[in-house]
Amino acid sequence: MFVPVVFQGTTVGNLVFRSRQADPYGDEHVRLAEQIAAQLSGVIASSQQRQLIQSESSERQRLADEQRRIAEIGRVVSSTLDLDEVFAKFNVEARGLLPFDRVVLITLTEDYSKVDRELINGVGRDITNIGDKLVSNLNQFQSEAINTGKPVIRRGDEFLEEAKTIPSEQKRVDDGLNSVLMSPLVWQGNVIGLITFRSTSLYAYGEHEVSLAIQISAQIAGAVAAANQYWLLESEYQQRERIAEIGRIVSSTLDLDEVFAGFLKEVRGLLQFDRIAIITLSQDGSNVVDNLVDGVDSNSAPAGAVLSIDDNPLQKRVFDEATEIVLGGEEYQAFVENEPAEKVRFDAGLVSVLMSPMLWQGEVIGVINFRSKQENAYGSKEIEIAKQISAQIAGAVAMSNQYRLLEESETNYRGMVENSHILVWRMDSEGRFTYVNKSLEEALGYSADEILGQQYTQFTPNRDNPNNDKEIREHFAERAKNNYVRAGTTVYLHKNGSEVHFAFSSSPLLDSDGNFVGIRGTALDVTAERVAQDAIKIQTAAIEAASDAVIILMPDTSITYVNEAFIEQTGYSRDDVIGKPSSILRTIDGDQDNYLDTWKVVQQGRIWRGTQLSRRKDGSVITLDASLNPIFAEDGTISSYVSIRRDVTERIQAEQDRQARAELDAKNQQLLEIDKQREEFFSSVSHELRTPLTAVTAFSDILSRNRDGNLSSTQIDQLEVIKRNSRSLIILVEDMLDMSRVNSRSLRIEREPVEINEIVISTVESLEPTARERLQAIEVQLNTEGILVDADKGRLVQVLSNLITNASKYSPDNSSIKICTDVIDDSIELRVVDSGFGMSNEDLRMIFSPFYRSKRDEIQTKPGTGLGMAISKTLIELHDGKIEVESTLNVGTTVIVTIPGVIDQ
Repeated sequence: MFVPVVFQGTTVGNLVFRSRQADPYGDEHVRLAEQIAAQLSGVIASSQQRQLIQSESSERQRLADEQRRIAEIGRVVSSTLDLDEVFAKFNVEARGLLPFDRVVLITLTEDYSKVDRELINGVGRDITNIGDKLVSNLNQFQSEAINTGKPVIRRGDEFLEEAKTIPSEQKRVDDGLNSVLMSPLVWQGNVIGLITFRSTSLYAYGEHEVSLAIQISAQIAGAVAAANQYWLLESEYQQRERIAEIGRIVSSTLDLDEVFAGFLKEVRGLLQFDRIAIITLSQDGSNVVDNLVDGVDSNSAPAGAVLSIDDNPLQKRVFDEATEIVLGGEEYQAFVENEPAEKVRFDAGLVSVLMSPMLWQGEVIGVINFRSKQENAYGSKEIEIAKQISAQIAGAVAMSNQYRLLEESETNYRGMVENSHILVWRMDSEGRFTYVNKSLEEALGYSADEILGQQYTQFTPNRDNPNNDKEIREHFAERAKNNYVRAGTTVYLHKNGSEVHFAFSSSPLLDSDGNFVGIRGTALDVTAERVAQDAIKIQTAAIEAASDAVIILMPDTSITYVNEAFIEQTGYSRDDVIGKPSSILRTIDGDQDNYLDTWKVVQQGRIWRGTQLSRRKDGSVITLDASLNPIFAEDGTISSYVSIRRDVTERIQAEQDRQARAELDAKNQQLLEIDKQREEFFSSVSHELRTPLTAVTAFSDILSRNRDGNLSSTQIDQLEVIKRNSRSLIILVEDMLDMSRVNSRSLRIEREPVEINEIVISTVESLEPTARERLQAIEVQLNTEGILVDADKGRLVQVLSNLITNASKYSPDNSSIKICTDVIDDSIELRVVDSGFGMSNEDLRMIFSPFYRSKRDEIQTKPGTGLGMAISKTLIELHDGKIEVESTLNVGTTVIVTIPGVIDQ
């Protein structure tokens, strides 16, 4: 018995009486119950009123507390320009306003396109320090909040599904954070940052939390803007200071090593980089030198290596065009695929590059390369900073080069005169020696004191000739008159009496008035050469006749000699290679590690032997058995290298072919066995699945008829889902069985006269309900009335069902599908035309491959196995027909089926 409890005309509750007796309550019981209810009504109403007052009081208290905390956040953020301090204090107050297990405050770069700073507190911290400086891309949720200027909420199962497509969000889900609220920081109409709250609860955030987040963001935005402005001013000041310090460093010394040491310290405060290299141009402009390399090892050439300017086309562009180059992200990734010199850096994790030319007096004298592990690390701001750095360092490099050239020139001249193996001397106008260098002393066996002041004839075989004085006077008088340079060979006598052969050159010495005062000259001691000349001729002939290529290299790896076998082996002439770096013989693709290991061995004074790849003049690559021997000078330094190279390309290729054939035979056998096992598995699984699936379909069909009328509409809908999915699985099983029969060549058709129109109409009728669910129309245009064709009716229905299903599945809602039939000669032509997603060239090429599915997102979201078209093609070919596909991407697809065998009537 239910009795209402009424207070002042309003029902405030119910009294419910229950009894185990059948029909126990009468009018008297009702009257008594109403009296009881009247007594209780006042008490219940008073209790409800008290609860209402308490609830309103609690709500007012909560709102007051929220406003107090928001006001406190406003006070905190206005008290300091230190964003880290603001964030730390903000966390305390925010926890009393919103539920969260992780909060992140990010600020944006000047162009509002990327994350500049990130402050994190709570679950899943993935950087070391709060406030780390970084440049990273925004994810889809962040971009949505920033672009719209409105909060973004994601929660529940919908968020968990969406996060799977966004790696950075999936990472948070993996941390157990199941809902997110992002609120933009808006300042003077621009979104300057974003504050993100995350909770482990699935549904932590609603409208009230959004309202609070907007108020918090409004308070925080001013602090972020002020901190950003302070940060910008401080950065600009530090930038100017560091640029000025670089200028001071480069102007304080001509020692490049000292310049680079100080330069590195300052430049790290100006630009973010994980590797830096300063490359300068050689005097002839054909080579570059890595003067400074610091940072991530990318297995490229070490500092000091001399490389061809053509080895890195990207770097060469900077030299040629005298402009900065910036690459990063997908653009850089696509570029490096065809550029080995850059790919080795990319593979080392350096995914962004900024190259800046060093200009001096209008000419590019070098390039500074900055590389970073961060994607898209460099923009217009970094380019401007790099320009200023390059301008400062260019002057230091240019002045150092000039100083080095002058110093080298002076040192070379002094060395030539004092220590060179070349003999240097001077004579006065009477043929007396006034200067000899050490080499001349050693060549004759006399000291300088024994030579100086003596006439040169005293050291010749005819020194006892009485006419020497007369001949000297006549000879020097002629030299004074004609002022000519004389060159030739002569013979002197060693102190021990042996002959010494000189090849000499001499020229007149004139005073400031142009008067003849003597002769100066240089000579080479060619005595040993005379003795060794015959042996050299024999050795040279042997080297030239050798079947192996011989190369002689200078210490800087430039080529100084090649034999005839080298010319035949490489296709280069001597003029092509003499004086060029040996790197011209390297393959473009690299073998970089082998190349560096080779030079590391020989530069340590050891002989290297091994296999190398080498490039011929025509660009082809050959394999060599090679050796590289260091040749030592008397002082123990390496004076040259000798390389002997034998072409073993054909031998290695033959061995590789043999091994490849053996491996291929083994793999083919393995694949055949796997294919056999796969077919047996498909057949077994398909048969095993067919029986239970048939039972599921049959029983769900029986149940869905609801003959007893005891099923709810929800249960009937659920049975429909079971029936639909069971039918899909049966189709999949049948496809697997058909594919198994195709592979085992056991698929058969049973021909009979069938009417093509009947097949089309019945198939369309069976599929129209599915199409109508997506508001798709199936149009039929039949020009085959009464036409019979010799075919397997069931298989044609299978093919047509697959084509119409595909057309519907891969077309948008509210679209149309057109089916046309025609008789062409003695064949039926059937066309299925849709206006759907269309296919790429790759899809068209692979459409009939078993299990192939397009990688495009709109295709991957649709269910399918990739078997239908492969089976359809086989079935049509069993009818001696053909199936063709025409498609335009984002326009539509036409499938044309031709079946021969029209029956004459």
